[in-house]
Amino acid sequence: MTHVAYKKRLGFTMLELAVTISLIVLLLTLSSIAYRRANKRTEVILTAQQIVSTLRLAQSYAASSKEVDGNADYNIWGVYFDEIDNGRITMFVDKNKDGMYSGLSEKYKEIILPKQIEVDSLLYDDRNDNSPTQVSITFVPPDPKVRMCSHTSGNCTDNWATNWSEPWDSFYLILSDTFNNSVKDIHVNFFGLIDSR
Repeated sequence: MTHVAYKKRLGFTMLELAVTISLIVLLLTLSSIAYRRANKRTEVILTAQQIVSTLRLAQSYAASSKEVDGNADYNIWGVYFDEIDNGRITMFVDKNKDGMYSGLSEKYKEIILPKQIEVDSLLYDDRNDNSPTQVSITFVPPDPKVRMCSHTSGNCTDNWATNWSEPWDSFYLILSDTFNNSVKDIHVNFFGLIDSR
């Protein structure tokens, strides 16, 4: 009688390998989706910080009386917001000193918002329903004084000693992320304090 010895096989069966590989692919897919969502959530925060940075740059240029084209008269800097054309925000030099972005203003810098980020609303300090659809915020040297003008009413005073021409002393820009329905507020007051919440 001969004794036949069977060797135990070491290794995995095809079924075990297929299940393991499927689980790894599933976990990688789920983590990739979670990473993309987290990345999209930070998009509205980064955009708000970029807008705050642009406002502070305009304020800084006005405080230092930065000239344009060697002309000392062109040192009033501002940022223009438009709820209708909500894909862009413009930093400008107010050459005609009317406190508003117009055809006589010189565009200095433009922020193009990411596809899923939009200007949801422009609000006065009391956040009432009389909100403007277009607002220019200008910084007048040397202080620099803050001037917030609504293009909707077109009512801006020509007196630079006045800090604002509307019955409001704060401005809110609400950014919304259409991808995950998150919002971010940017606040500017007549003292020149700029923050994002």
